[in-house]
Amino acid sequence: MFWFPNSEPRIPAVLQALQPQNQHLFALAVDEDPEVRKNVCRALVMLLEVRIDRLIPHMYSIIQYMLQRTQDSDENVALEACEFWLTLAEQPICKDVLTAHLVQLIPILVHGMRYSEIDIILLK
Repeated sequence: MFWFPNSEPRIPAVLQALQPQNQHLFALAVDEDPEVRKNVCRALVMLLEVRIDRLIPHMYSIIQYMLQRTQDSDENVALEACEFWLTLAEQPICKDVLTAHLVQLIPILVHGMRYSEIDIILLK
């Protein structure tokens, strides 16, 4: 299985192998195993942070995939997909790539919101 390590010294090696990894990543995106889906989301978040330029040509499909994963029946997959939206919001291209998808994204995010009892008390 494909994995991007978090350690900085390995990042250049990852970037050199990025194109073949993209192909494997996109193939894994349809896997039925929740752990694989979670790791695909995690890898896309990491790529978004370090090499967004490699994702831009595929951004429409990636956003559609992340919309699905944000609604995943496995809570860990859905949480990992939410990290994508947070990371995308920090990118300069966010408005350009996300505007057309807000009609879909906002209801999905609102539906998935969860508050603890303490959160609810603090919100009041």
